[in-house]
Amino acid sequence: MGSEFEFVKRLNFDDIDLIAPEDVFKDILSRLQNETKGIVQGNVKEYLGYVKSRFGSFFSSKEYAETRRLGAQGEKRNLFEFYLSTGCYQNYKFRVCFFEYGLGRYPVQLIVEEDVADDINMVLESDNVFICETRKALKEMILKMLNTKRVLTIMQELIRINQIYKENPQYKNNSDNIPF
Repeated sequence: MGSEFEFVKRLNFDDIDLIAPEDVFKDILSRLQNETKGIVQGNVKEYLGYVKSRFGSFFSSKEYAETRRLGAQGEKRNLFEFYLSTGCYQNYKFRVCFFEYGLGRYPVQLIVEEDVADDINMVLESDNVFICETRKALKEMILKMLNTKRVLTIMQELIRINQIYKENPQYKNNSDNIPF
């Protein structure tokens, strides 16, 4: 006689790859730095601010007091930013996306820079919020973001900034005077 609930049929108990999303980013981004001769740096940092998408409020790491709340209690939200930079010019970064996940690590919710999202979706003014249900889907999304026209343009700009520093060593320690 079967169970009244039949949870074994409705829930997945298989072990899956639950590598922390920020570690998936860091692994790919370490290879990015190697591929760009150490010039372009991909950075993942915990983010403590508020994030808003093109379509309204997205998520916040700040807790809001509510007197009556149903649903999950004690949920831990992990919020990060992913950005590109170059070591020779500390005043510039290009934020590619924010990403957030909860206690179970997946799904991961991403809010992607608008031009990057448009390149991924191949349509202007597209939705810039993406959900990655697995590590594999997250890895594919990171690679899509890195290969967009917008991100490639930014990487080329960072390479040129690095070239300016190589040709003009007087700017090395004083990035405020760089002739941009």
